[in-house]
Amino acid sequence: MLRSVKILCVFLLVIFKTSNCLEAQVLDPEIYPNAETKVRKNYIYGELFGSGFLLSLNYERELYRDENVKFNFRIGTGTAIFVNAVPLAGVNLLFGKNNNNFELGFNGIRTYAISIMGGDGNYVLANPVLGYRYVSDKGLVFRASFTPFFQLYDPDDWVTDELFVPFAGISLGYSF
Repeated sequence: MLRSVKILCVFLLVIFKTSNCLEAQVLDPEIYPNAETKVRKNYIYGELFGSGFLLSLNYERELYRDENVKFNFRIGTGTAIFVNAVPLAGVNLLFGKNNNNFELGFNGIRTYAISIMGGDGNYVLANPVLGYRYVSDKGLVFRASFTPFFQLYDPDDWVTDELFVPFAGISLGYSF
């Protein structure tokens, strides 16, 4: 009995010591061109202009993926002078293979603004997204997008109902 316990302990020790040296199978991209070496499902990035007005910090989680399409959920917060966009929430569809993707998305934004010109500055905005996204093999994320704003709700009727603001932004971040 004691001998069996010693053999088991030595076996477990060898397994634990060598497990740090072992790696999962890596597919050769020349043999398997559609294989990805690492699936990155989380994105965090800062955005200049774009959906969060002047500056924003965003997190995305990939919910679905197939060969040509990815579906992501996005949350974030943005700010500008006298305006805070909290929260920013939306969905994105990414079309394309490998590192380059066309991005199509939609965000809902609730703004809270300091009133300096009348009205309380609290609005609900719709924010479609059309853009380009590059994700490097090492995880670098670059985005460039057209992000217009449409007013959905103005409690004071301070701004006209047809508010449309064309806007664009660029983003830099990391995927993991």
